[in-house]
Amino acid sequence: MTGTLGMETDLVRGIDLAYKERTDPIVFALTGRTGSGCSTAASTLARPFGEIALHDGEAADSETRKLEIAVEFARAQWAPSQS
Repeated sequence: MTGTLGMETDLVRGIDLAYKERTDPIVFALTGRTGSGCSTAASTLARPFGEIALHDGEAADSETRKLEIAVEFARAQWAPSQS
């Protein structure tokens, strides 16, 4: 019985951590050789979400659904970066 309670506690902690990470800012660096797209990526991240062109090409149904979920999350959470 104690083992099950411990797993439930770990699960709750894991869920709490996942939600905490959603609201904490993320800092990242872009590096690459000349022409690799770092400047393009940085300028894209600095734009409002509605100005970012999104496309998925010929994705499978499961991949299309994953993209839809990611886009909805980004639309709700997006804040342009400061470069």
